[in-house]
Amino acid sequence: MTFHEITELSQIQYIHDRLYEYNLRKTGAEKKEIILTDTPPRYGWYVSCGDDGDISGGLVYQLYDNGDMYVDFLWVDDSLRGQGAGTKLLDLAKAKALELNRRAITLYTAAFQAPDFYRNYGFVLTRRENDSFFYRMELDGAGTSGGR
Repeated sequence: MTFHEITELSQIQYIHDRLYEYNLRKTGAEKKEIILTDTPPRYGWYVSCGDDGDISGGLVYQLYDNGDMYVDFLWVDDSLRGQGAGTKLLDLAKAKALELNRRAITLYTAAFQAPDFYRNYGFVLTRRENDSFFYRMELDGAGTSGGR
């Protein structure tokens, strides 16, 4: 596995679309076309395997004015699940949040996605609404709080 910084909106759109397809398979919801724009600015990383450089997973985040980093979405292809790709993507996000002096990382996940994954990583459940989970990881400047 190789991790790359996202440099193009098309990479963000691809990661979003794969997560959206996963969500549709799990929920049976009707597909709608969702076209992301470059506003708000989004950043992140993608993971590739092999020599082809194809995207096999990724994490996309936004920086909020309140000092939080918000994980907009995280997707890992089924073929990579359980191999540490998601954990490494969160490690990259946490390191970036600390570098940028962010006070916390926040995210939302659904019951059919990965609430246990985030809890096991060190996120704290701040709110639950039915099958929606809202998590937060407080950070300090030394990088000693939250996470693994």
